[in-house]
Amino acid sequence: MPLVKEMYPLVDAHQDVAWSMLAYSRPFASPPSNFMLTESSWRHSGLKWAWCTLFVLPDYVAQGIAKRAISVQFEIYWNLLAHYSGWLVPIGERANIGLIGEFGGQTGLSVLLEGADAIESPAELDEYFLNGVRAMSLTWHHTNRYAGGDSGKGGVTEEGRLLLDEAARLGIAIDVSHLNRESFWDLVEYRTKRMPSLRIYASHANAAAVCAHERNLDDSQLSALREAGGCVGIVLLNGYIKAGWIDTDFGAKKMPPIEEVLPPSRPPAYIAANLVESAKHGARLEDAVNDAQPQEEVELELLLDHIDHMRDVLGEDRIGIGSDLDGGLTRFNTPVGINDLSDLQSLGSLIEDRWDRDFAKKVMGENMMEFWARSLP
Repeated sequence: MPLVKEMYPLVDAHQDVAWSMLAYSRPFASPPSNFMLTESSWRHSGLKWAWCTLFVLPDYVAQGIAKRAISVQFEIYWNLLAHYSGWLVPIGERANIGLIGEFGGQTGLSVLLEGADAIESPAELDEYFLNGVRAMSLTWHHTNRYAGGDSGKGGVTEEGRLLLDEAARLGIAIDVSHLNRESFWDLVEYRTKRMPSLRIYASHANAAAVCAHERNLDDSQLSALREAGGCVGIVLLNGYIKAGWIDTDFGAKKMPPIEEVLPPSRPPAYIAANLVESAKHGARLEDAVNDAQPQEEVELELLLDHIDHMRDVLGEDRIGIGSDLDGGLTRFNTPVGINDLSDLQSLGSLIEDRWDRDFAKKVMGENMMEFWARSLP
């Protein structure tokens, strides 16, 4: 790992904080050795602004508990903001960005809805906006009523277009990371012909030209995002970094029995408050994934190939960080030396060594900061 010469202010466009806390019944103040996203790793990472997700598995929709799971995750973020009120600040409008302190000061927290499965009709998006959502993806890996996911078929549906209408009206940006190619181009066409003010970006994706994975973006997609003024966050999952790397541990997005995670006798506010202030640390993620085994190591330097290619296609002002920690990522499926968020500073040093410090600062935080300064309502 390179020597970290000086901390780079970090903006992370994709973190699964509430999901991780809920799924593994653990507080934000867990020991840093247990999870990649904790109070300690945030404080030591140079983090200035985090986009934190709301996420539910497709099974939750089928079981009729998606809204309850989303409610708990909203409550987790509200409790974190209250519990750490001298440090964390909610960022929902352009004017709020000024609340983010200089490096070492206050840290911003914004909310991203990863997959719209819990939204039963486009009219419900108003409620999500009022509760703080400022970005969303239409679906996760699968195909739902709104669009086709990267592992599914079909394009943006008529109901999906109505949802996009609402997002554009409210000023919610659309994250393309999990869309399949057909849905991606349907979205681009929608924006071009119907709502050019709609902001689109990729919170967490890499370059398909470097690693041919369905979750990565090809050059035509990168070019479309450049033309739309979008930004792309580099993601840390090995399978999206190195072609042919098989991730046997990504089944980590599995929760304990639902009655343990969302006991029907407990309201969402109680569950969230208990998680935020609990003295219990919960199991380590790799322990919760019982079958986690060391596999082929991926060097952090390989991410530079993705950045290099994106720089050629997007330009140097459209590349950022979208780590996807703790979304099923562990030390077994991330590059060597990435054990928690603070280790991302090593990536900044590698970028500086290959290019220069100014470009490293752009990728680590300035580009995403500038994108959201243009994109928030």
